[in-house]
Amino acid sequence: MSTVLQAAMQLPVVTILASGITIDFTADGLTIQGGKNIPETPGPPCQDGLGGGICAQVSSLGSLGVALSRVTLTRNLANSSGGGLAAVAYPNEMGSSLNLTVTDSVVTGNAAGFGGGIAIVADDKPAVSVTLDHVLFKRNRAAGVHGAITTPFGGGLSIGHGTGSVAQNVQVIVQNSDFESNRSSSVERLGGGAGGVGAVNTGCVMGSCPPHSGKLHLCPQSRGIRRWNRRQRRRHPRDCDSNEERRDRADRNRRGRGVDWQR
Repeated sequence: MSTVLQAAMQLPVVTILASGITIDFTADGLTIQGGKNIPETPGPPCQDGLGGGICAQVSSLGSLGVALSRVTLTRNLANSSGGGLAAVAYPNEMGSSLNLTVTDSVVTGNAAGFGGGIAIVADDKPAVSVTLDHVLFKRNRAAGVHGAITTPFGGGLSIGHGTGSVAQNVQVIVQNSDFESNRSSSVERLGGGAGGVGAVNTGCVMGSCPPHSGKLHLCPQSRGIRRWNRRQRRRHPRDCDSNEERRDRADRNRRGRGVDWQR
C-alpha cells in the first residue's frame, strides 16, 4: 500500500526549490493528492500557481534531479501550470539544469490552465531533460481553475516556455505511456488546444527558427489518445508555419484533441 501525502492548506503537496544549490529528490510508492496552488496574486516560487501536487523549480545556476517511481498524482489543482506536477526551469539563466524522470506512475484527475497532468516550463538557457516511461495520463483537464482566465493547453501534458521567448534546451521523451480521456476546455470562448499532449515554442516566427529549438519524442509504444483526445496529431519542428497556418491548426485543435507541436 502506498504512502499518501495530502496538502493541509492551499499549497503544493511537495515543494522542491533548487536555487543556487544541487538537489536530488527521489520518491517511490507515493500517492500525492489534494494539492491546491491557486493564489489570487502570484507569490514567491512555487506559490505562484505552478504545480498543484508537486512544484519542482530550479534557478540561480542550481541543479535539480527529480525521480518519481510508482507515484500517483491525483486530484491536484493549479491555476497556472501543472496540476499534478510542474517542473520549472526559470528565470532564464545559463547554467541551471533540471532532470525529471517519471516511471511506472499514474497521473489522473488533475487540473490546471496549462498541463492539467504535468507541465514542463523552461526557457532557452537552462538545460532540461525529461523522460516519461510507463505513465498513465487519465482524465486530466486543462481549463481555467478558480476563475483564472487563460487559453487552456495540454490536458495531459504540456511543454512550454516561461518568461523567455523560446524553450530551446528542453528534451522530452514519452515512451510506453497511455493518454486517456484528457481534456482541454475553453474558458469564456477563448478556445483551447491539445487535450493529450501540447508543446509550444512561440519564439520561432516566420523563418526565424533556431536550429535546435527543443525536441519532443513520442515513441511508438506510447498509446493514445482516446475519447476527448482521440485524434492523434504529430508535428515535427522543421519549418516555421505562417500565421494563417497557425490559425488553421488552432481551429483544428479547438476543444483539445490529439498531439500538437506549435511553433
